[in-house]
Amino acid sequence: MTGRLDVSDIMLDRHGLIGLVRAATNCPRPPPPRADAAAFAVMATDRLRAFGRDPTGRARLKADLAAAEPAPA
Repeated sequence: MTGRLDVSDIMLDRHGLIGLVRAATNCPRPPPPRADAAAFAVMATDRLRAFGRDPTGRARLKADLAAAEPAPA
């Protein structure tokens, strides 16, 4: 295999990521403002999928966060 392969399961900004972490940890603090979605660029992952990559995306991230052990207080 030669050349670049883009690897992306999900596209989210800090607002989205921190929002998911907040939900999983019951954090009362609000997330930062949303990023400008117009500035996002979706990567082509066709070559990677041709090799059998099956992204699990946001559902997997939510499951992993839910399964994570809480940080010590």
